[in-house]
Amino acid sequence: MSLLAFLAAATVAAPPPAPEVAREIVVIARQLKSWKGGVSKVGGRMICKTTTSSGDRAADAIRCGAMLSCMKPLEPRIDALMGSDRSQGDKRRAFQTMLTGIEPCMERYADAATERLAAERAGA
Repeated sequence: MSLLAFLAAATVAAPPPAPEVAREIVVIARQLKSWKGGVSKVGGRMICKTTTSSGDRAADAIRCGAMLSCMKPLEPRIDALMGSDRSQGDKRRAFQTMLTGIEPCMERYADAATERLAAERAGA
């Protein structure tokens, strides 16, 4: 395949979701905005804890899944940071910087999971 043909094929957008799926995506996205939670380490394992539920367990699971999946590659760096002798404030700032770097991963995960859940709920 020529480079031009490859690039043309790669830029073709996916078709829009069916109207029922699109409506579900809007509902789930609205629910996700109210979710609050975080990741911590318990017994050597990273866990996600919801502190403010979206009201929908499946939507909550999307946020936790995104955090756990996207933070897993950073786990050795996080462990090293938290085990260091840096001040708590310095650790917090360094950790926030790490989290900023995973936002695109979390958005991709949440978008894909939201679309799957919406399709399931719409019966598509």
